[in-house]
Amino acid sequence: MEYFADIFTKPFIKRYHYKKILEIGASFGHHSDQLLETVPDQLTIIDPCFDTDLIKKFCSFIQVKPIKGLSLEILPQMSERFDCVFIDGDHNWYTVYHELKIIHEKNLVRKGGTILLHDVGWPYGRRDMYYLPESIPKEFLHPAAKKGMIQGKSELVAEGFNANLLNAAREGGPHNGVLTAVEDFLKEHHGKYFFAMTTQQYGLGLLVREPSLAKIFFAWRLLAGVDLKHFLRANKKLIFSALTFLYMGVLTYLSIQPAPDSSGASVSQRVLHNLCHIPAYAVLYYLVIESLARFSTKAKVAAFTITILFGAFNEYLQSFVPSRQASFGDILLNGIGALGMMWILRKRVADRV
Repeated sequence: MEYFADIFTKPFIKRYHYKKILEIGASFGHHSDQLLETVPDQLTIIDPCFDTDLIKKFCSFIQVKPIKGLSLEILPQMSERFDCVFIDGDHNWYTVYHELKIIHEKNLVRKGGTILLHDVGWPYGRRDMYYLPESIPKEFLHPAAKKGMIQGKSELVAEGFNANLLNAAREGGPHNGVLTAVEDFLKEHHGKYFFAMTTQQYGLGLLVREPSLAKIFFAWRLLAGVDLKHFLRANKKLIFSALTFLYMGVLTYLSIQPAPDSSGASVSQRVLHNLCHIPAYAVLYYLVIESLARFSTKAKVAAFTITILFGAFNEYLQSFVPSRQASFGDILLNGIGALGMMWILRKRVADRV
């Protein structure tokens, strides 16, 4: 985590004036030293203190509150709300998933606050590592051995990276790895968190709770090595929601423009112009259904209703524009476009319900 202090962590904390920070997993406290340079009002540290006595190390810092223990035992007892949480403790699915779950359920991160997670890249993004295997329920404990890892190879090897640690025997699969834990958490909280990551230095993941658009772009700019595929997959609902509102704005702008002189236009040209409503509102239906991120019958009805009501609203606005008038026929064409897209997506949607 220290690697990111100057290039991401400290600039991000200072930009958004984060003053209450929680750090899960501090080891020797080197990253904690970096965090103190941001002059927080409070730095709370949760760590079992295997590597050093953090209570002794920070005894002269009144703003530092080290708590000796395991995160899954300490977090349920906490009630404070933090601006920023760092997770760099036990690198396995069970621990990280439940850390995120408790933080969310206990509301330990304020709206607009950030959770930063180390080791979302190789080697522990898709592979568990256990400091204390006895603390993991057996059903979530993968076969493991003190053997090394080679990037691109699922099986452990006699000599390789981190051969002195207890690593899961195989890479990938369900309930395996830090990134898998983050993705499983996000599936249960659609649209509530923005997620981005970089694969540099074993990977840094960023979760922002209900962020502003400015914070999203600032974080993305800092994470220059962001993995675009994970960004798009994790934030699909947010992206499609933004595209939907942008597209609605374009349609409304076009609707309220004065009509061009069509006195010289042929009948076929006027018909073709009106038929443009069909593809225009087919696209709108597609954006709305993807924004809902649900593909049940209720979702399809909701997407169709939103599309039709929006079209009707635009027709109403047109009634106030010189040389234009509201048209029930245009609303009908809008509906045809939405139904057409619904029919096109029927197979794909059925597969994703």
